[in-house]
Amino acid sequence: MAVPVPDFYTASVAEQSHRLRDMACRAAVQWPGRWQVDRLLKYRENAVFALSSATDGRVVLRIHRPGYHQVAALKSELVWMQALSEAGFCVPVLRTGHDGGVLQVVEAPGIPEPRFVDMQDHMPGVPVSEVTDIRTLENIYVDVGRQLAAMHAHSMRWVAPEGFHRPSWDSDGLIGQSPLWGDFRQLPALSGNDARRVAEAVAQAERDLREFGDGRDRFGMIHADGIADNILYDPHAGPRLIDFDDCGHGWFLFDLATCLFFHEDHPGYPVISESFLESYAQAGNLDASMRRAMPLFMFLRALTYLGWVHTRAETGTAREMTSFFVERAARLADSYLKGRPTSFGAGIS
Repeated sequence: MAVPVPDFYTASVAEQSHRLRDMACRAAVQWPGRWQVDRLLKYRENAVFALSSATDGRVVLRIHRPGYHQVAALKSELVWMQALSEAGFCVPVLRTGHDGGVLQVVEAPGIPEPRFVDMQDHMPGVPVSEVTDIRTLENIYVDVGRQLAAMHAHSMRWVAPEGFHRPSWDSDGLIGQSPLWGDFRQLPALSGNDARRVAEAVAQAERDLREFGDGRDRFGMIHADGIADNILYDPHAGPRLIDFDDCGHGWFLFDLATCLFFHEDHPGYPVISESFLESYAQAGNLDASMRRAMPLFMFLRALTYLGWVHTRAETGTAREMTSFFVERAARLADSYLKGRPTSFGAGIS
């Protein structure tokens, strides 16, 4: 008697990964080269595999999560990456398939829907999350601060082509009725005094964001997910941002808050954060009003993770991290409200 094959979304992570590996093998033939799927690098929003070829080097294959982005947004992410590459930024270089496109569609048994897939050149290094030496981390974030300042300066000048579409990490996307990563207000674990503290801070944040403004000196295309896992560090090449899956229109300070968020309880955080912000300020645009607004954007970043665990409650990450995110959101709400200045100042329109 045949054993029934479980639905993909009720299968174990190991079983899902096995089926996605098969999909990666089927996808690889859509690009020039004889590719071998070596290993699964990451499986969170997307499934990311390392591939190699004796004649064509090493690459990374991303199988995109269905429904997270529409095809126009996926293509626009790749357009933005190519624009950064052409401007001299060291970002993953996209490989072109047999059909001349950088985005392919693949199907595989056991996976209910077709998936979009792209292939990028391998970048050397280890995730910054694996770096423990405080001095090394400080130097890394000095460099990252410079890179983000240059990227944001490029964003101020860049004109998006017709049809370009990416999510907006604006007030609606962060604290509106349908935030991009899910409605943090609906998270069951956010309750009681924590919920009241967060709600008070959200009401104030709505007013402060209007005053802060979204002028071109503080709002544009951002990476939006510069966590330590998405920064590769190589002693020779330095740190490099990867994974532009969440790039979109947003406040530049949201990028800075994202880089700092998971380091906040690190013993070297005061040194790391100050070095990071100072290098950004020296290389870019970080005026006094923007510095004063950092606690606001740290709080807003915390809210996105509450929404993330609410909409992905079935995942192991959500089960492990929900209480951490609730505690941090409530604490950052307090820090923001207690330390907020009398005025934030508006950006250039």
